[in-house]
Amino acid sequence: MKLTDSIRNRDYIYKVGIIIGIILIVAITLFRTTDIERYITGGMPECYFRKISGVICPGCGMTRAVKSMLELKFVKSMLYHIIPVYSLVCFIYLMIKETLHKINGSKKVTERLFLNLIYVGIGLDLIQWMIKLVCIYVFKIKML
Repeated sequence: MKLTDSIRNRDYIYKVGIIIGIILIVAITLFRTTDIERYITGGMPECYFRKISGVICPGCGMTRAVKSMLELKFVKSMLYHIIPVYSLVCFIYLMIKETLHKINGSKKVTERLFLNLIYVGIGLDLIQWMIKLVCIYVFKIKML
């Protein structure tokens, strides 16, 4: 890959990130100022993993977490599932870091940093899943 292709690719990813940020701002605004919530969260989708295995899946609570995050209730969102808030924090951090790189030439986002953030997210997801499994099936605490 040529250096110009790499730079062009980074610019494309940065522009997509800006578009995603704008979409998030519009979604939060719509969610908080209109009755759109009724159409989005009319009913929770059925979890086929739980239906087949009888055990909650690693993604259980993600829909409710996103809904709570759109309501700007971040602590409640993290109690349902940590990944949406973690993803938002990572997104904001990476966009700020890339913006600073474009403005003043500071250190750019490396592939290693990006992969480390992904690995931490996977670890957080698995840890939260194990905690939920223990709480629900060992201590009989209703969490979901």
